[in-house]
Order: sequence, then C-alpha cells, then structure tokens
Amino acid sequence: MVGYKLANIKLFRSIWRSGVDQFLPFIITVAGVVLIDLLSGVLIGTVVGLVVVLIMNHHAAFTVIRDGDNFYLRFAKDATFLQKIAIKRTLAQLPNNSHIVIDGGHAMFLDHDILELIEEFKNSSIDRHIAIQLRNMPSSKLNLFSIITQPRKG
Repeated sequence: MVGYKLANIKLFRSIWRSGVDQFLPFIITVAGVVLIDLLSGVLIGTVVGLVVVLIMNHHAAFTVIRDGDNFYLRFAKDATFLQKIAIKRTLAQLPNNSHIVIDGGHAMFLDHDILELIEEFKNSSIDRHIAIQLRNMPSSKLNLFSIITQPRKG
C-alpha cells in the first residue's frame, strides 16, 4: 500500500522515457514490492538491474578491425569472463598465415580469464602461422611477449 501511494504516473512516465534498461528493473521492483513484500521486491529488482548492467557492458568490450590478413583487436573497456566466449570465437576464426595486434591500452580492467585466453591463443597460433603483437597488456607475464611473435616456418 505504501509503495502504491509513493509511485505516481509521472514517475512511471519519467522512467519509461529513460529507456528500457532503466524501466525494466524499476517495474520488476515495483511488481515485486506490491506482489510479494518490500525486501523481496528490492532484492529481485537489484538482481534484474545487475543483469541489465552486465548485458549492456557485454556488447562493446572489444572491437576487431580487419585489413586483408591483418587484424587489430582493441579492448574498449572492461573485459571479463562474460566476454571470454566471444573473444575465443573471434580468435579461432582468424585465418591461418595472418597477423593480429591485440591492444589492451583502452581497457581499465582485463580479467585473468581473458589474459589466460590470450596466452593460450599465443601458444596455439604458432601452429597456425599467426603472428601476434601484444600492446599495453597489464600482465607482466604477457608483457614479456609484447614483441611480435613470429610463427614457425614450415
């Protein structure tokens, strides 16, 4: 009853105009508060809000630019385990005998899983004759390999 009295139609309209990413957690929180109880509604709304934030951040974590057999992968912001599958798929699709620059300079945070994935790719790229250049990677382990890795001949 208190939640119903506090919420008015202007508030609903205002949040609707803010976008679906704002409205969805809000309406789910309101529904949870009205249908269940205050604590459960707020908890459900918080979880939905967190999921929305994770989904919104998931899409623009990295960019790949192609110029013939040359590729440039740049991390745009935080890269977490949520992007691991997309990055792994992207790296697996690189053609043999190509070159890639992986730039972590714009990332504020690169998850340990992402750094391990890059290390695994670096090791497997030799067999595929893919030359790798790592730039601005935060891990000291990866910085040792920041020079161009030349693939084996043959």
